[in-house]
Amino acid sequence: MRLTIKTKLAGAFGVVIALSLAAGGLSYVKLSEMTETQNALVAWSKRINASGNISDAFNGSIRSEKNAVLAASQKDTDTAAARAVDRRNTALAQKDELFRIASEEGKKYIAQITDKANRFAAVQDETLAYAKLNSSNRATEAWQTETIPLIQTITATTNPLMAEASKPDTSPELLRAALGFQEARLEWLRMTRMAALAFNMPTVAEVEKLHKDVEEQARGVRAKLAKSAAELAQLGLATGPTLAAFDKGITSALRTVAIAAEAGTIKATNSTMVAGAAAVAELSTALDNYSGFAARSADAAAVAAAEAAAFAKTLLISILAGSLLIAVAAATWIAINISRGLSSAVSLANAVAIGDLSQAITVKSNDEIGDLVTSLNAMTANLNATAAVADAIANGDLTVEAKPLSEKDTLGIALENMVEKLRDVVSQVNTAAENMSSGSQELSASAEQLSQGSTEQASSTEEASSSMEEMAANVKQNAENAATTEKMAGQSAKDA
Repeated sequence: MRLTIKTKLAGAFGVVIALSLAAGGLSYVKLSEMTETQNALVAWSKRINASGNISDAFNGSIRSEKNAVLAASQKDTDTAAARAVDRRNTALAQKDELFRIASEEGKKYIAQITDKANRFAAVQDETLAYAKLNSSNRATEAWQTETIPLIQTITATTNPLMAEASKPDTSPELLRAALGFQEARLEWLRMTRMAALAFNMPTVAEVEKLHKDVEEQARGVRAKLAKSAAELAQLGLATGPTLAAFDKGITSALRTVAIAAEAGTIKATNSTMVAGAAAVAELSTALDNYSGFAARSADAAAVAAAEAAAFAKTLLISILAGSLLIAVAAATWIAINISRGLSSAVSLANAVAIGDLSQAITVKSNDEIGDLVTSLNAMTANLNATAAVADAIANGDLTVEAKPLSEKDTLGIALENMVEKLRDVVSQVNTAAENMSSGSQELSASAEQLSQGSTEQASSTEEASSSMEEMAANVKQNAENAATTEKMAGQSAKDA
């Protein structure tokens, strides 16, 4: 398989570029994942904050509920109750918003919060309804503003009556009637003390029992007062104003105790301390469960993000390191192949430059460098062939064929022309030699004729002398032709 330098470079850079693209793609993907994870962490943070806000709102509602139960006035009770409901509604609205942004698993936890919040709301509504009765405070206020003044009025009207009935000259009948009235008065005082206890009863059962006892005591007081007052009236004492004062006092005391018997404060306290506390505990547990779930989910997301980031870093560093190693290895490999090939080619070229045509390079690569080495080997082989032709010519072998490798082979064409010219020169020399040989034979014949007939030639001395001059000229011409031939042969040898 032929792997050119272009292919090697393209392959190496292609791998590096592919790894770079992979690194870039990985970075993009991981950045996207990190962005999603960051958004998820932000979402979990919002959910955790929302859960905390819900808890704060519910806690505020619970505090306002306690304030409503403990408020000293109706106004304070109503204000605290309204604030408790408002904060509870805020918590429920925040809970609904949290449900909207929660995950599917988180919605299951929020559904539990909803169930517990509904139970808490029902218990709180009952508690606030009891608290708004404000029974203890209303009863105390009625006792202080209405009943106590009436008690004072009763005392003010009873004392003169008792003083009148207790004079030294009082008859035994009047004294007995006065003692009966005093007993009724004592029962009244006992009833007021019982009524005063209604404000501090700790349980509903006790305050209800006290209410019944006060009502029964009031009936007894009314009966005794009516009997003793009738006896006093028969004895001439005016008891109308006193009875009227007692009637108002008893009615006021009964009304005050009836208000206390509503037990709104006690019921509100019991509701908030028992059912309310249980509902709050369950609601707090549900909120804590969701908060724990959200915190665990956020921690898991953070851990997953950290692990993904670490993996991405490791993978990215590995890809970059791999890209660097591949680039360095490919560059080194290609550079070594090119350097070795070019070094061999330069060595061969230098050898040819100094006339050493015995060198040859072994082709080790199938690329452009291999093509260069092959071409240089072919050039050396062609020069060797040309040198062999020139050497044969120098040795006098003009039968060799000097064929140009192409129409652009200047040396081959020149060598071919030289061989043809040398052949022409040799042909001319051979012709001249034949002519000289013929002239020599003629000269020899002439000399023989001269020797045989010197006497005959004496008369033609001038003709002989002329013939000698002609012969000398021929010899000189032959010598010049030989010298010319020698020079041409030497020049041909140099050209070769």
